[in-house]
Amino acid sequence: MAHPNNDTTDWDWIVWETEGNPDPKYQRGGTTRGLGLYSLNYDKLRKADESETAWAPAHTDHTIGGGRVKIASLAEIDYSAHRELIQAFLPCFTIDGSGRLVEPPEGGVSAVSSTISRALSTSTVPNTINTPPPRIVMPFNYDDNSAASRAVGTSLTDVPLCLYDAARLQAELTRWASASRSSIAAFFPQPIALTPHATNAWTLRPNKADDSSLPQIAGPPNGLTLKEFQADVRNAAAKYYSVKTGVQFVSTQNQKGNNKDLLESNSIHAMHRSGLIAGTQQRLGEGVLEAKYQFEILCILYGGRYDDDTGDLKLDGIQIRAVGDAAAGEVWFPALAIPSHGRAFAQAWNPTGDWVDLWDRSFAVPLGRAKAEMLCYFGMQHMTSNAQNFLVAFDPAGGATGRSKHVILRDIGDTLYNDYFFNVLKTLHNQYATEWAHESGDAVHGVTLAGEIGGGYAKPQMTRIGVHIVFFFPPFLKGDLDTDKTPSLATIVTRWSRSHNIAFLAYFREKVGYANDWNAGADSDMGDLPTRLRTFADMDNKTKAQYATLVPQVLALNSTQRWRLIREIEGELDTLVPANADDVTRAKKLVCAHEVLICAEVQGYIQSERGKSALRALHQGRPVAPVQQGQAVATGPACATCAKRSGGATAGWYKCATCPAHYCPTCAKKLRLPRDVSKRLQLVSSRYLCAAPCTGIVEELA
Repeated sequence: MAHPNNDTTDWDWIVWETEGNPDPKYQRGGTTRGLGLYSLNYDKLRKADESETAWAPAHTDHTIGGGRVKIASLAEIDYSAHRELIQAFLPCFTIDGSGRLVEPPEGGVSAVSSTISRALSTSTVPNTINTPPPRIVMPFNYDDNSAASRAVGTSLTDVPLCLYDAARLQAELTRWASASRSSIAAFFPQPIALTPHATNAWTLRPNKADDSSLPQIAGPPNGLTLKEFQADVRNAAAKYYSVKTGVQFVSTQNQKGNNKDLLESNSIHAMHRSGLIAGTQQRLGEGVLEAKYQFEILCILYGGRYDDDTGDLKLDGIQIRAVGDAAAGEVWFPALAIPSHGRAFAQAWNPTGDWVDLWDRSFAVPLGRAKAEMLCYFGMQHMTSNAQNFLVAFDPAGGATGRSKHVILRDIGDTLYNDYFFNVLKTLHNQYATEWAHESGDAVHGVTLAGEIGGGYAKPQMTRIGVHIVFFFPPFLKGDLDTDKTPSLATIVTRWSRSHNIAFLAYFREKVGYANDWNAGADSDMGDLPTRLRTFADMDNKTKAQYATLVPQVLALNSTQRWRLIREIEGELDTLVPANADDVTRAKKLVCAHEVLICAEVQGYIQSERGKSALRALHQGRPVAPVQQGQAVATGPACATCAKRSGGATAGWYKCATCPAHYCPTCAKKLRLPRDVSKRLQLVSSRYLCAAPCTGIVEELA
């Protein structure tokens, strides 16, 4: 049953996890909390170790700092618009005339006030100014950490923090818990005083799980909700940001095993992605993008902890996300709240409407389009992003129409760069080329189609939009979508999943000229591929070998074959009413197969010359007319490497004997030779190894 306060349209939905989480063990109260602050000696951080007298060389990865501190900022934004944030956390930094962050000079005067010390008039010692060292400020969430936490800032008096003169401050930030590690915090124009606290330690929570009586859970008495705080005229000047820190506990649940007390090692990559979005938005101007994007604008890392296994000093810290006015004047509904409170919200919004229909057109459809938009404009493929990464913005004055304004995508770090879209994008602007070189060249943290994505998922290997990761995410199948109790509720989830997939393709129809028969061909027999497609398309890491074989075979089909399979799967979903857990699993696998086929159509189209040209035209603001059904298009099988179509020709073309992959004369000669073919025979050989994981023999067509 929905929380009694969760059925109104003016509720603080942005902090829903604090009060609206369907599982009481994750609820933390929706009123103001304190976010602790401590300062560090930036001069000591800038040195390689405590024995050094000079600053270490600057970092070479386009971040600010050196030695034991690294600060990632965005060249694409003007930080003068974020002065409140910068003066809070980087008080010794300045913002130049171009809006860029500038670190203090080595040995220079910091931004904090200096104490003047004058010698006696009879002294021969020259007058001096005792300039305190430059300091930076870091936040610490003492409510959600115990002494056992690895979160940086837990102990200010132990090594390594004591080496940087770590000092707890009297001042704190006002915050509202909004996610597992993130809080919405209020920042004001007035600088934060660097006055030390009387005690250089925190009052930490007990290291005890599943105790709902812990005092930190409910928050202080008489605290204000975010909306109440925003409505107070005394807070009119406040600006809001999402501050991500390490936490050991989410309410009563110990999350140390999930590494929630550490910042992700790819946090800098999230900054790179954010810069790409910011730069693209600047070039496009207002009104081009349908979705809204909350991206990271600041990341501060320093050597604040030692690795448990190696003992090495590790960089860790905080990440800051821009959240604008924090939903003042709008309702931001987190998608992960749809199963538990979506029906009550929809009925309050539009009492005569259908709640399933409202979320179909307000979430599933715009999310599918947003994922297409991300690919087209940023080359980003949302993969491991579940429903908690998306917000739906409503206009409180929308009335009975119940229509949302847009979706908001966040956690930009949960994306990868799509090879095929970047092949086009990097020819359009230098920022894309730079980003691709950085990402593909990083063997540790770079994530492209060939990279690992974690979370128990197989490598995507092709364009994917993760439909089941959103709609068949276990915490999403709760409340009014509890398929464990009522398997037939999966019909709602499959409806939204299909809408999500179709909306993704619809964006390409409207914006990039896609049509169903862009590469029509013979509807030939596909063997057992349709069965394996329905079995292994969900990217389960347990079946990654079968998935790896499936991908190139689906990509090698022509549009006629893929659309026949799409219609067959949609027909099966139309008649499927899950009666048990196996049926729910079947529904998930079917929507994944549906996604794979649609994404294969998109990927193949973008690899074609028409698709590449249309994507360029989209960026240049030139409309592209969709290819009409029946209009002449390139025919015949497509080369599995370059996507060139044979046009019905067979001379010089090659086909794999194991999978449907075809190769044009040029690409075939670049394939590896079987072991029984010597290198000296390569120029005259007619047998090669398929580039797909099937390792079949590729032979020339008759």
